[in-house]
Amino acid sequence: MYEDGAGFAATPIWRRPDAAAIPLDDEAMVESAVALVGILAQHATEHAATAGDCVMQFSIVPPPNRQSLLTHMRQFDGAIPQQFNNTRTLVTLPVSRRTVNLGDCLTPTGRLVVARMLMTDVFQAFGYPEVPQITEDGSIRKPYYARRDFPRVEEFAKESGITVIDSVLEKEP
Repeated sequence: MYEDGAGFAATPIWRRPDAAAIPLDDEAMVESAVALVGILAQHATEHAATAGDCVMQFSIVPPPNRQSLLTHMRQFDGAIPQQFNNTRTLVTLPVSRRTVNLGDCLTPTGRLVVARMLMTDVFQAFGYPEVPQITEDGSIRKPYYARRDFPRVEEFAKESGITVIDSVLEKEP
């Protein structure tokens, strides 16, 4: 974090460093992106007194020369990462960059929308059309969270005034 409001944040999202291919859990990516958008926006506005538009970038940095899989943990009670149907295995992952308004990043719904915008390029690089957990308007899609994790997500949504819906994507890949 810098005095001018600029910042960088990172968090690990894979848990199997010995795997031949790195399973990138969609829920871990979503939760990390939403949290980091909030931390960076809060720093820029509250600690550096900045306002207006900014450029945010989202990227995943896997170990070199390793393949990455877009996975979820919603089957088998989260015991085994499952690759999304009809998705690609990647060695190089895209960098997503968007211009966003810092004010939008300060509300829970705004953080969800911005995180979704940033992650969409990554999901699409794998061949998945969009981020399944978050709608365009910042609602949360319940079917795309593991049962064991959803009570925590539901509590966050309730406390933050975020709508939770039961619908699934119109066209699953």
